Amino acid sequence: MTVEPGDSIPRGKRLLLFARIPVALGAALALAQGAGFFDGRDSAVLGAPPSAAVVSRSIGAIVVLLAAILPGAMILSYGVQKGLLFSIGSLVLYLSIGVAAAHQAGVVLPVLGPVAAWYLSQILGIGWRPHARQDVRHVLRPDQRRVFLSYRRSLDEVTARMLKQELAGRGFDVFLDVDDLGPSPSFDQRLLAEITGRYHFILLLSPGSLERCHEPEDWVRRELEHALATGRRVVPVTRAGFHLGSQDLLPPSLRSLPMHNAIEYTSAHHDAVVDRLVSFLSMPARSAA
Repeated sequence: MTVEPGDSIPRGKRLLLFARIPVALGAALALAQGAGFFDGRDSAVLGAPPSAAVVSRSIGAIVVLLAAILPGAMILSYGVQKGLLFSIGSLVLYLSIGVAAAHQAGVVLPVLGPVAAWYLSQILGIGWRPHARQDVRHVLRPDQRRVFLSYRRSLDEVTARMLKQELAGRGFDVFLDVDDLGPSPSFDQRLLAEITGRYHFILLLSPGSLERCHEPEDWVRRELEHALATGRRVVPVTRAGFHLGSQDLLPPSLRSLPMHNAIEYTSAHHDAVVDRLVSFLSMPARSAA
């Protein structure tokens, strides 16, 4: 069996790459706590004795490190929804343990206040993304790197090919019909099966891309309908002044399209847009069905 590059990365390294910003800040805060940087604050707030400062250092350093690491670990393992639920539950547990351990020493407020603020900032997702130009095979599982690229061939074939090349260079497995479908007696079934087997569904949109979607057999419509019906992660990429808006003229099966966050592509900011798209695709979401 072939081993995918993403599978060969140790889980600990994958976590550190994904959550490097909160882990780095958490480590710095923990070092400051352990070195006694906040001893003066503890004494000023509560008149804590020297023994209380030792307890404050120990508890603060340990809990802040856990607070920095745990949300990223939970989200990588379980996706955003379950990961946040587990992280918030763990926050309650940590605070309870901290209160019990620090109460007698009189350091509850100076330890738990900053920890709570720090932890809540982390469960909001600050810093959880690959750095620019990073190969996502170091961060994402093979199934999370599979992308289907949908587009109106008469309008966006050049842009679609360019995006495929960029995403493939970052480690994504991108399906583009003109390159990857080949001759097939069951073209439609093969295309829909590719959508089902892909984690992400990128939809390129230019002015006129959706004009034929009132036709039941239009392929942009069929591809998007199938992606929505099977729970793919739909990512609209707009260009040439296209505005998603409410799209009231869309058929009922496509009315949820404007609810998806869109990324605007401009050739003048090509590199920045690609970096943003890679970052967006790399953020964990609920598991595709």
